[in-house]
Amino acid sequence: MRILDAKLHGIKMDTLAMMQLVQLQLQESTELLHLGHDEEKIRAIKKREKKVDKCDIKINRDCERFLAVCTPVADDLRTVMTINNILPSLERISDVSEKIAKFARKYPQPFEQELIEKTGLHNLMASLLFMYNSVVESFADNSTLKLNDVFVKDKEINAIYKSAKKTIIELLQESSLDSEKKVNLLLIISKLERAGDHIKTIAEEIYFCVEGVFMRHKHE
Repeated sequence: MRILDAKLHGIKMDTLAMMQLVQLQLQESTELLHLGHDEEKIRAIKKREKKVDKCDIKINRDCERFLAVCTPVADDLRTVMTINNILPSLERISDVSEKIAKFARKYPQPFEQELIEKTGLHNLMASLLFMYNSVVESFADNSTLKLNDVFVKDKEINAIYKSAKKTIIELLQESSLDSEKKVNLLLIISKLERAGDHIKTIAEEIYFCVEGVFMRHKHE
């Protein structure tokens, strides 16, 4: 293996490891929304957030060194650009998970089942995890086969968010009971919807890396 190939492989493996850390963040934070307060999970999420930040710094630095020293060809350059572009999205998804963990510590009781069903929170979380798992597998396999499902799920999440927002506003108008909890749920759903946008961005970057064209250009 050429030195250049070995260095690039190392950067890709570090990136995949970071993606898997964020995968755990997302999984455990959504579990907190199901179960309520779980101090062990909360501590694990906060500890893992620091690891994600360290990975972000290291990979970014390694990408800069690779570009400066190795003079990569087009395919290798595209891979490094893709990795560098997805790092901010990964870090922000992990931030969302940490914020959910902070919420679970402040409000230890889980949301009522009726409220979860009315807002579609379960479906939103399932779609979000599906999206993220798909981009991790796509990056690991250097494939675009599962990316179309990501964009379908993102549209589903957007629809759930709009419906949930309308539902919570109506519930607040009907009764002021538990108004803080309802507002907090809307804020969490908003953050999860934003995490979906970051996952979609990662999917677009992977598509560019594999196919060599931006998604908006693929039909031109």
